[in-house]
Amino acid sequence: LLFGIEGKRGLLEAILVEEETNPLPLAPIAFEYGFEDFKLVYGGEEMVLRGTIDVVLGSQERGFSGVLDYKTGAHVPSGADIRHFRSVQLPLYLLAVGHYFPSMTPAGGVYYQVKEALSVGKTIACITESAKEADFFELGRKRPALLDRDFFEAFKAHLFHLKRLIEAGHFSEESEETLPHMMSGRPQTCSLCDYRAICTYSKRFEKA
Repeated sequence: LLFGIEGKRGLLEAILVEEETNPLPLAPIAFEYGFEDFKLVYGGEEMVLRGTIDVVLGSQERGFSGVLDYKTGAHVPSGADIRHFRSVQLPLYLLAVGHYFPSMTPAGGVYYQVKEALSVGKTIACITESAKEADFFELGRKRPALLDRDFFEAFKAHLFHLKRLIEAGHFSEESEETLPHMMSGRPQTCSLCDYRAICTYSKRFEKA
């Protein structure tokens, strides 16, 4: 319920409480930020990417930027999903923000779950090396995925590998030899896929 009922808090109130009790060190600077001409280059290859970022965060005073993505489902990708490229959304958005907002250094990515009042909350899912060194998010014992130089090099290589698979007509959910770590996330991925009714992957209807 958006507004709740007597004795039960609604989604809107839960979001207001979250914003008051768990603020981020970055403020929104753009909503539904679309990009269409982001050119990624790696190993002599290039591709142009497009997308829409729910919220671009930034602080000119502190010199950092970030991205926030709203999640309305029960599942939020974990740090391990990001580290093993099972979820590429936030790292890709951070690369784009670094390109389009060059005066600020990307700090990290945040998931904001707004499925229902009881599960409203922000999760700092990944941080860059610069943000870690500055203790920008003041994480304490929390350990989000660390996106350092080695990560981004491997991440770009992964994106271009996916590009080559697509260009070769490989759309199957069956993992390639170079992507064995993706298999553990297959059931969850398949359960949320809009195309599983016409997909040829034999285990697409198995439960996660």
